[in-house]
Amino acid sequence: MKLSTIAALHAAAPGVSMRLLEQLFDHTPDIAFFIKDAAGRYLVVNRSVVERHGFRDKSQMLGRRPCDVCPGDFGRIPSEQDSYVLRTGRPIIERLELQWYSPHKPVWCLTTKLPICDSTGAVTGIIGISKDVR
Repeated sequence: MKLSTIAALHAAAPGVSMRLLEQLFDHTPDIAFFIKDAAGRYLVVNRSVVERHGFRDKSQMLGRRPCDVCPGDFGRIPSEQDSYVLRTGRPIIERLELQWYSPHKPVWCLTTKLPICDSTGAVTGIIGISKDVR
């Protein structure tokens, strides 16, 4: 499953913007929502992502990769997953994994990452969620 383009999303649901999705997910503390660029850097995050990493503001996350904000395997593994999705165009669907929740509190999550593709099919980013499993 691929998101063919952000434009296709807008065409299918013209009233739904990335900002509206961000606002929706800001009200779901048990779900981390993110959009990343072709280098795996955060472009959009919800409040849950910010709080999980011990930051106060979304701007502290933007432009950074998981390996920039999480120690050890907690940063390495998601960054490797991003590279896989960006390189192959294949999604990761409901992968059970241990994720970082600051300060030093790991939590089990189900993670889904979908490639975002341009009109030529080139992967230009990732959109995804990680849902807490409690």
